[in-house]
Amino acid sequence: MATEPKEIQDQLSRLPVRHLATLRAALLGLDTENIAALLGIPVESVPTTLQVASAKLTTVLAEGSGTESVPPC
Repeated sequence: MATEPKEIQDQLSRLPVRHLATLRAALLGLDTENIAALLGIPVESVPTTLQVASAKLTTVLAEGSGTESVPPC
C-alpha cells in the first residue's frame, strides 16, 4: 500500500525545522559551505547535522503518523 502525500507531510512536520531544512538543502544539491551558511553553523558541523537529521527522518518514517514531534538534539 502506497503512502499518501498528506501522510508523508504529516510525518515530515514532526521533524525539527532545522533538521528538515538540512535534509531539503542536501536534496537540492547544496554543498557543505552553503548548508552551513543556511543553518548558521560551522562547516565542520554539517556532516554530523546531516547524520542526525537522517536518523530522525528514519525514526519518524518508521513510527508512522504519530502526533508527537521528534525532539531536537
